[in-house]
Amino acid sequence: DEAFSKLDVRNSQALVDLYQAWGLQLLIAAPEDKRTTLTEVMDTIVTVYKNPDLTSVRIEAEHPLEAAKRALAAINPERQGIEGFRRPDAAA
Repeated sequence: DEAFSKLDVRNSQALVDLYQAWGLQLLIAAPEDKRTTLTEVMDTIVTVYKNPDLTSVRIEAEHPLEAAKRALAAINPERQGIEGFRRPDAAA
């Protein structure tokens, strides 16, 4: 989490892509607000919910499909950078 806390979405995902290209297996602890950022690039997401009275926890695991990751990446303007906002018919 600390490695990503000050990075924007595009750079966070680029860093994960780099680590994966190096063949590293990542384990990232991140708050819920980073979930959408990381869903595109993670193979498994484990969420831990704790009961407010701290007497129990619930653990759920998800495995985002490649099609879902591609769909998220396609609509994520942060992933595309400024190019994601340019219209093909806009004057140069």
